[in-house]
Amino acid sequence: MEFREQVAETKSATLALARKWGSQTQFEATRARNVKRHCDELSEDSSFTDAESNFRVHVFNACLDIIIQQLTQRFTSLNRTVKMFETIHPNTLLQAGDELHQAARRLIEH
Repeated sequence: MEFREQVAETKSATLALARKWGSQTQFEATRARNVKRHCDELSEDSSFTDAESNFRVHVFNACLDIIIQQLTQRFTSLNRTVKMFETIHPNTLLQAGDELHQAARRLIEH
């Protein structure tokens, strides 16, 4: 999620890598599309005029959203499994007292 705020750093690193590989470093300028408007419309959809902003919103942020969602979903079950077996983790075993007994009880009940 922090990577989303680091667009400028990511762009500079990507440009350096593109120059090293001899690839294109500029976005292609495209003609702005004419959107048909109806007389009863009150609001307009905002469209980006520069290709860099369009790329940031529609590609960079969209990819990051998908990655964040997938990582969150995949590691939720892993975190539950780790929490269930925390009783047999060495750091927990070194603790003495009521907390260790409660963690062992939860593992037995599961």
